[in-house]
Amino acid sequence: MGDKNKGAHEMEENLGLSELTKSALVEVLNIAASHSANTISDQINAPVQIISPSINIITLNTLPEIVEKSFESAFVVCGDLQGSISGSVVLFFPLQNSAILLDMLGGDGKKIMENSKENFRPIQEIGHMMLSSFAEAVSGFFGADVSAGNFFSGAGKVRLIIDHLKGRLDGGKGSSIFVNTNFILESKQNICHLY
Repeated sequence: MGDKNKGAHEMEENLGLSELTKSALVEVLNIAASHSANTISDQINAPVQIISPSINIITLNTLPEIVEKSFESAFVVCGDLQGSISGSVVLFFPLQNSAILLDMLGGDGKKIMENSKENFRPIQEIGHMMLSSFAEAVSGFFGADVSAGNFFSGAGKVRLIIDHLKGRLDGGKGSSIFVNTNFILESKQNICHLY
């Protein structure tokens, strides 16, 4: 009987991530996610908490299964970190809670299932601001020139969205550093997942 985590261990070794490196990444991501949480909190005028980020090494093919454990459909805003540090960040706004967020942003949450670009525009704008705040925090932490850009947004089934983004997220490496944190309202409703 083999080690069921052997593949993940081999990917970690191939990417050269020591425990110290992983701890440092968690700290940077915690700071960056906190900046994003402050951005959304300012926009909806309500406290937003984050779950401490977790880091795993996965293949992109396993991402839909991981995300679908929490929700099946979402509005997504994806952006690239550009400059001295590069990568992609994806914000999933679960459709079941997007109506609450849309109401808090001054939109009409009852129209969320109409799935029109106009209905999602306030969430798209907050997603862009959150990704920009994330990039600014990374930039400040490393003293490097990092910005967010090349945005993509859309709504639908998680599996289809990830399939659409695969080339952008994978970078041809076969495995990726997978980061997960959640943004939660005081009412315990999860309004956004950052990957």
